[in-house]
Amino acid sequence: MPRRRRMSYETNLRGETRVPMLRRVALLVGVVLACLISVARIAASGSDRPDGHAWRVGVSRVCSGALLFEGRHSIGTEQGAVAVARDIRASTARRLARVKALRPHPERPRLARQWLRVERRLSGLYASSYLGIWHAIARAHTGVERARLPRILERLLRRPDATRRRAQLLEGQLQVPDCTGGENTTPNSSVAFTAR
Repeated sequence: MPRRRRMSYETNLRGETRVPMLRRVALLVGVVLACLISVARIAASGSDRPDGHAWRVGVSRVCSGALLFEGRHSIGTEQGAVAVARDIRASTARRLARVKALRPHPERPRLARQWLRVERRLSGLYASSYLGIWHAIARAHTGVERARLPRILERLLRRPDATRRRAQLLEGQLQVPDCTGGENTTPNSSVAFTAR
């Protein structure tokens, strides 16, 4: 019959029991492993994941400095106004297609999909508001119509506000810039003013 080895605990002069070295090492290894697992979980769910960071960098490259529309347009005519409205939608659509094609994926995919939808909707609102403003100005012929024009224009200018605020909230959460160009206040040389 094999002899069992009994673990002996030493008691010092103060009456404290000393745990044998093997048990202390096992306890220390267990604590270290628990800490490593906890840190790994936090890192995996946090915003410092390399793929999430790479996605944000890619989105910033695509969207930073975006222009509301990219082509040259004559804005003195209805055809020019329609062309600008189309270009507003198309410019944002091109950038958003490039964002969707990025190889690194966002760390918060549902939020990123929601942001893409809001950006697309915001682009459509900018386009329809622009065209609405052009039509409102073109149709104001009488004194009464011109007197109502400021209220009409203000309503059209404010139409995208709620969607813009939603986009800004999502951009803050995802740490990405505006992709519509609607936040860009840099003068655009792509507008050719022609009077007809």
